[in-house]
Amino acid sequence: MRRTPRLSWLTIGLITLLLAAPVSAANPATPTSGTPASQPEPPASGPGSDDTRFPGAHAIHYGTDPGGFWIWEPTTGADSATPVAEGPLPVILYLSGCCGNGVWPTPEEVDPWLTHLARQGYVIIAPVYNQMNPLDDSKSRLKEALKELEKPGHAQVDLTKFGAIGYSFGGMQAVHYAADAAAEGLPVPSALFLTAPCVANGFCLDMPTTNLAYPQGMKAIVIGYEDDTVIGLEEPKKVFSLLTTLPVADREFIEMKSDWHGQPPIIAQHETTFQDLNAADWYGIWKLSDALFACALTGDLCEYALGNTPEQRYMGVWSDGVPVTELQVSSEPAKPGATPAP
Repeated sequence: MRRTPRLSWLTIGLITLLLAAPVSAANPATPTSGTPASQPEPPASGPGSDDTRFPGAHAIHYGTDPGGFWIWEPTTGADSATPVAEGPLPVILYLSGCCGNGVWPTPEEVDPWLTHLARQGYVIIAPVYNQMNPLDDSKSRLKEALKELEKPGHAQVDLTKFGAIGYSFGGMQAVHYAADAAAEGLPVPSALFLTAPCVANGFCLDMPTTNLAYPQGMKAIVIGYEDDTVIGLEEPKKVFSLLTTLPVADREFIEMKSDWHGQPPIIAQHETTFQDLNAADWYGIWKLSDALFACALTGDLCEYALGNTPEQRYMGVWSDGVPVTELQVSSEPAKPGATPAP
């Protein structure tokens, strides 16, 4: 049975403050008179849109509670009770932020995003790991989930097409998983998507002391948020520095900017990954993850995923025709002037 999502202690007390912050002259792009512009509508088609391969998806928790794992699978009808798609389908490992339930994460807090990915044709596995032993626990629960997927009633999966997502505390887990998978006989990721990953802030995993080796051809995106008051931008940049052994064409650091032009404003913050849906999801997280997995696994939509292209940077248009502040894209974010080309 699905549980009500609870927020990480890292975010308690921040959300109310951030969302209640008044739009004022301190934000120079804010309209000062007339009816404020409204946020962009979702894209009608393409990555990030509701134009998906399957009409529905369902999510089920397996195993002990707390603990166990979640599986999202696409369904053949819009009703989640309809049969699952046959497959074979690619698999995505989702490593959640921590910890909405004591020492346990609550990956169901991003159900809209993972449901969207499932409707795109992926089976998503989300371990509910124990914070005291996160990486080994996540690997064990992944193996349990793969055994569950061998049972009747599930979509057939293709483990040669595999990706990984890491959010916040789960970011460094995903990095280590990508480096360890082949040697440990686990599914090897062709794509790594990290949103607000953190390191060594007294809570998150430390930076490794040795160089990590990644699967050949793996493509990676790291997103940092301009107004992330939990970990800032430097921690995601540190995590990205671990990926610089990948070819430049296969990795990018993306900074999402806040935009106060209309109401409600688009606030690029740590909680963007799981808060109410808006343009930051459709044109940012959802678009980029759709595109990265498609690019890495099928060779499609690469212009939306990598390359500092207009399609990649685009964040939609306010209702008054003003473009939302674009994503900033760089393969070397620590270097001065690492901003998108005009």
